[in-house]
Amino acid sequence: MDNFPLYIFEFAVLHVTEEYVYPGGFMEWARKNAPRLANRITVKMAVIVNGLFLLLCFAGVLFGGRYPMFALSIAGLILVNGIIHVLSSIATKSYSPGLITSLALYIPYSVYTFMYFNISLTGILALMLYGFLYHLFVPLILFSPFNKPKTAG
Repeated sequence: MDNFPLYIFEFAVLHVTEEYVYPGGFMEWARKNAPRLANRITVKMAVIVNGLFLLLCFAGVLFGGRYPMFALSIAGLILVNGIIHVLSSIATKSYSPGLITSLALYIPYSVYTFMYFNISLTGILALMLYGFLYHLFVPLILFSPFNKPKTAG
């Protein structure tokens, strides 16, 4: 199980591919389901958010052996992200791009990883809290001065 951060990184690449390449459509789905934010959901924002996400997952590969709790926090990140996709699909009664990899990879692998390392329920909740905190970078980037709203016209 020493390679678990590598699997998380690989799953993250597949997840981002599902969201934006095949079948893709995440930006359109997000604009449709968050119309007040539609002018801020830009290609630049998506590249920054997903670039940082993949970089964070890759950092888990590089440093997970020395800092296993850091790598486990990334398992918390993908678990939270997977749950968000499931809840978003339920709330919108639509396919949230990323749902398939969330159900097939993110959620089961995170749970398996936590069970493998015998993480307590309290520990899992703490790792999920880290996962939630990582997600706070999305609104920070969304409302960043570098992500100016698209203007109509």
